[in-house]
Amino acid sequence: MTRRPSEPTGLLASFIARCNAAPSTVQFVLARVGGNAVVTHAMLWDGGQRYAHLYRRTGAAQGTVVLIALQSSPDLLYAFVGAILAGCVPAMMPLPSIKQDPARFWDSHTRLFRHIGGGILVTDTINAATFGDALAADLLAIVTTADAVPDDGDPIAWDWHPDAVCCLQHSSGTTGLKKGVTLTSRAVSHHIASYAAAIGLTSDDVICSWLPLYHDMGLVTTLLMPLLTGVRAVIVDPFDWLSNPLSLFDLVAKHDGTLVWLPNFAFDHLANAAVDSRRVDLSRVRAFINCSEPCKPASVDRFIAAFGRWGVSAVQVQACYAMAETVFAVAQTRPGVPARRCSVSANGLRRHRLDVVGDDRISLCSAGPPIDGIEVRIDGADAIGEILVRGDFVFTGYYRQDSSASFNAGWFGTGDLGFLHEGEVYVLGRKTDRIILLGKNFYAHEIEQVLNDVVGVKAGRAVAFGLFADAIGSETCHVVVERGGAVEDCGAIEDSALRQAVKRQLLDLLGLVPKTISIVAPGWLIKSTSGKISRTENIVKYLAGRHTEI
Repeated sequence: MTRRPSEPTGLLASFIARCNAAPSTVQFVLARVGGNAVVTHAMLWDGGQRYAHLYRRTGAAQGTVVLIALQSSPDLLYAFVGAILAGCVPAMMPLPSIKQDPARFWDSHTRLFRHIGGGILVTDTINAATFGDALAADLLAIVTTADAVPDDGDPIAWDWHPDAVCCLQHSSGTTGLKKGVTLTSRAVSHHIASYAAAIGLTSDDVICSWLPLYHDMGLVTTLLMPLLTGVRAVIVDPFDWLSNPLSLFDLVAKHDGTLVWLPNFAFDHLANAAVDSRRVDLSRVRAFINCSEPCKPASVDRFIAAFGRWGVSAVQVQACYAMAETVFAVAQTRPGVPARRCSVSANGLRRHRLDVVGDDRISLCSAGPPIDGIEVRIDGADAIGEILVRGDFVFTGYYRQDSSASFNAGWFGTGDLGFLHEGEVYVLGRKTDRIILLGKNFYAHEIEQVLNDVVGVKAGRAVAFGLFADAIGSETCHVVVERGGAVEDCGAIEDSALRQAVKRQLLDLLGLVPKTISIVAPGWLIKSTSGKISRTENIVKYLAGRHTEI
């Protein structure tokens, strides 16, 4: 094992100290079909050193961007840790997927690489040729896992200045060029300390996750937090999880998992997969934390009902409001007590009013109070408006982009709409996802939630959006849904019945009549690299006429 500094400093000081004190302690477990890979502190240090020396041999200097595009494997962790040790700026990247349009993938990433203007791309031997063929040779240096060979040189451990950018977190790029959120050493360390306190993190906690590390929720909760605090993380490959959702709970039971972060859609995905024949004990999990999308009461209730006999109770299901621009969490409900809900008038909400009386009240999930070190306020005079944040770990701008328009007197405009109630944050949705129909506000994600419950619609494969109509001086609502089941099983009669079912469901539950309902074949809708429906790209595809409108 490569020797380590006796008095470690910098961002990874606590990790290096643990390497010195307990080198054989397991830090990560990577679970994949066919067997698990265990990564100890010593293995992570030695693997990180191999990559740190590789970057130096490649000519990397302090601040060089290192893009990491690898499958879930120990090398994925080693490449990231090695970049931090070498003083480079790592950024996790997705690999090409058969579920994505190759032309769209390579176009967005080539534009990103040109924007970065140099650096290193780390991938495996199989994918190196694909990247090399798709990218201009002068964009960046491509190295593979095979290049990370042991080096006899002195150990490398960069002493990070607190205000230096130590990693990048890229957006999904659904509205154009992927934005690189710049995260400083100070912001990362302060955020991890604050968030660990908010969730009551202890050395006995074990994180179980399927989240990809190129997504901010996966990067922070599954990689950075374990690195800085020492808690163990057990990670299942995202594609393995999608095909076998309950494998996550098998890991929870096997490794005594206590913390699980999930986007809202995953609560529905798991509930739909629940079978009593595979029941395991989930009662020891401290928190299943709903994050990344607005937390839906219906999804939470469905999850609790599906897994109640597995030991899941309401007190375990928590919520978090987070974004890469604040490293991760802005607000978090308190584990150990049930997450709060607020009942408000649906009609008042449509008109941007916060009415807590009336016979049309609906339930909304709280995302909890702001965590220590961050402030939240609502823009404008109304109770409902854009959520603004400022604090110790709010970023200062996107990588090599003028970000001044995102700030107002030190407050970052999140682009999310919501309100504060009794000191807690409630998130309604993105400003760009709001559809204003004759003065009433609807949110695309709430429409899509209703569509996903229609029999005949493929779960999670619906999109709603507004288009301005000059004739009425207002937006009109348009929805696109994928058929459930095989295309050949859905003839004209079935499509007509499905259209009527969609219209009836939206009218009954939301009082909404869409202008058009388009029924398309499975696989038609475009998803981003983070697995979310890309509303912007689907609007473009819809307007291009490449759909079957019923």
